[in-house]
Amino acid sequence: MSQPPIALVHGLGPRVGAMWPMARRFRAAGLRAVCLGYDTRRLERAAAKRAVRQQMLRIAPDSEWDVVGFSMGGLLGAELMFDEAPPVRRLVQIGSPNDGSPLANRVLDWPVRPLGRMGESVRVGEGLTVDLADRRNDITVIVGTGWGDRFGLGAGNDGMVPAASAKAVPHRVCVEVAGFHARLPLMRSVQDAALAAITAP
Repeated sequence: MSQPPIALVHGLGPRVGAMWPMARRFRAAGLRAVCLGYDTRRLERAAAKRAVRQQMLRIAPDSEWDVVGFSMGGLLGAELMFDEAPPVRRLVQIGSPNDGSPLANRVLDWPVRPLGRMGESVRVGEGLTVDLADRRNDITVIVGTGWGDRFGLGAGNDGMVPAASAKAVPHRVCVEVAGFHARLPLMRSVQDAALAAITAP
């Protein structure tokens, strides 16, 4: 079986370019990796998922896909696993707030909304919206740790997402790395772990 194309999906705030270093790493390994984007400020989560799905169908309409999603991109990837087309074979989540983030709760109380319309969907207890128990063997989570208890995140977090929230999805493999949330997709160790998950037999 040939390796399917890989959708690299960014998180809230960053644009498509946030995943370019990972795309270069995957392409250097001979894989077809494409950076897919969505409007992080204006779209609600369901519309963002549709935007990513439409890009996948436009690029390779008859192919199954692998998805590597950073933060909110990992939540969108989880929801894409339930769409009929295109089928998602494997998912790698990087620092995804599967059970929300206490930091999002604080930020959402500010008069200015830096997380945009999708920010509401990452409050504590409001991250993942689908049951992935049947897809456990198709999911790898990469979790940032090493930051102290800041902003009510508890010990073991990446500065924005608690490790427990990132792990709150059924998964086959969990890789923990010491790194800050925004830097996770840029780290070589994270790129290598995602590459290993996608290419594993």
